[in-house]
Amino acid sequence: MFNSQLELIATGIWPGEKALTNEALARRLWRKYKTDGTPDGEARITTPEDIYERLGVSSRPVTTTQTHTEMFNASLNRAIQDAQNRGYNVEGNIVALFAATSEDTKKIPNFLHNICAHAGMHPNHYRESISQACAGFNNGVTRLSSYVEANPKTAGYAIVGAAEILTPLWKPDNFDLMLFGDVAGAAIFKITPSPNLPPEKRGVIGCVNIHTPDTENRIIRGEDGFLYMNGRPVQQFAPPAMIETCKRSLTIARLTPREIDMFVFHPGSAHVYNTLKRRVDRLVGRELPLEMVPHYLENFGNNGAVTTLNTLHQERQAGRIKPGMKIYVGAVGMGFYESGFVLQT
Repeated sequence: MFNSQLELIATGIWPGEKALTNEALARRLWRKYKTDGTPDGEARITTPEDIYERLGVSSRPVTTTQTHTEMFNASLNRAIQDAQNRGYNVEGNIVALFAATSEDTKKIPNFLHNICAHAGMHPNHYRESISQACAGFNNGVTRLSSYVEANPKTAGYAIVGAAEILTPLWKPDNFDLMLFGDVAGAAIFKITPSPNLPPEKRGVIGCVNIHTPDTENRIIRGEDGFLYMNGRPVQQFAPPAMIETCKRSLTIARLTPREIDMFVFHPGSAHVYNTLKRRVDRLVGRELPLEMVPHYLENFGNNGAVTTLNTLHQERQAGRIKPGMKIYVGAVGMGFYESGFVLQT
């Protein structure tokens, strides 16, 4: 019996071309909007301190000239360079690719085709686009896991990545816009057919994907094409949903919360992260140090489908992800899509 081993070998991140600080944003008039697109109160000028207190973001990368495809390909270049620096011959050996974005891919001409061409993939090799908002990268990893289980003799390398240009999705004066940053990222996995590989030796286990329809319209795309969010109900839904997905994943993986070395979640905002951290502490049974539940909201903001990938990348670059670790990765995306898995390094 063959079971393919998945090993995360490289990551690459490409942020928007400039950092937009709270100081720059505080000079504008902002207003909150209801999910029906009507203003919720008067417009006002805010302060950098107020923005940070409410969102946990000091600055965020934004792009005004780059496309989703250009950003994805730039992050892929960095991931390939990372792989080459580690001694992996990736170019010409990519056999599967999963690309996520929160934008309607119909509005991005030839998005998947151009990315696969840039990656040098053979036309017959597997590729898939994913539209599950903030859960996109996680869903891509779980789909890759399913793909190699269905094709257990596949060998080579797979790319799972996402490109997010989120700021244009919100009205230019919508306060919620300040939460988001434009970032693309790519992760490269090595696929190795492995006879009789037990689950505890596999690189990706405990895959979970759940769809909980947003019947209350907590986040919607209005008739004008812009996104609108009812923040408080979203903040109430996301943390418990991510914890429940985590529990399911660990049950499938036959692991206990105390066996996890790091929890990488999509925090969404400072409020969501703080609530989530308290719930993780209760799940584990002790107060975890912040480095065990890392996030990069302050300088990146909410990066949609790229958020969990960016956290993994930053932690790898800092040398905090080491061989032999078990890392839970979880996210919730608009819709609502919940996705989680355990990465074994």
